Amino acid sequence: MSLVARTLCPHHSSNRRFGVRYQSVDPTLPVFNIRSMTDVMDVSIAPRRFSAELVGVFAAVAMLLSSIGIYGLLAYMVGQRSREIGIRVALGAQRPDILKLILGKGLLLAGTGLRLD
Repeated sequence: MSLVARTLCPHHSSNRRFGVRYQSVDPTLPVFNIRSMTDVMDVSIAPRRFSAELVGVFAAVAMLLSSIGIYGLLAYMVGQRSREIGIRVALGAQRPDILKLILGKGLLLAGTGLRLD
């Protein structure tokens, strides 16, 4: 048999009083496993909470791996185009122009990846 009671007292102080009252109705009935509703709800949603946290961890790992991949691709691209960048700087290109060239290509690659998902 289960019984639910609403009290204004804190959980730890109402346990003993509730057990005494319950025993006064029928002393042969055992009183055990007295828990607050917060404890019952925590146990109830623990599997769902774990699943949500696990999905969050996997999403963070996926974001980290994709960031590392895009960084590696940009580093490779800059290495391949270092002569072109040197010529552009020699001809008078400013730093923001070079950054716009490289980051624009990186954002294009990232946008293509987002669009494919």
